[in-house]
Amino acid sequence: MTVSAARTAHLHAYLNYHRPCGFAVIELGAHGKKKRIYRTKAYPTPYEKLTSLPHWQQYLKAGQRPAAVQQQPRQMSDIEAARRMKKAKLSLLEKCRGKSLGSQPHTEPIPSRAHHGADAQVLITRCL
Repeated sequence: MTVSAARTAHLHAYLNYHRPCGFAVIELGAHGKKKRIYRTKAYPTPYEKLTSLPHWQQYLKAGQRPAAVQQQPRQMSDIEAARRMKKAKLSLLEKCRGKSLGSQPHTEPIPSRAHHGADAQVLITRCL
């Protein structure tokens, strides 16, 4: 599985339909300064936030049907989606390090921040 295939198959679905996300409420302070407040009880998934908007269907990409979008989060639980994403991520990292290919382990030093964000993407892309 390539990085882009894993991203499309597992990461995007997990982030959009199963992982809670903080949405800020902007309030004005005493001196007119804007302050972002993240309420603890208001951490919906991006899908839940989208469907809470009036006429949310207008924000879908061309060709996407609302019925198909609504069916996606019901296909598996949040825990199952996280497990599948983790399994796909570990599989990619094993492939990157050469374990699943039967070759020697990756000998180039891996930066300590390699598992975070864009650094991980660059590292994985170089290995594949």
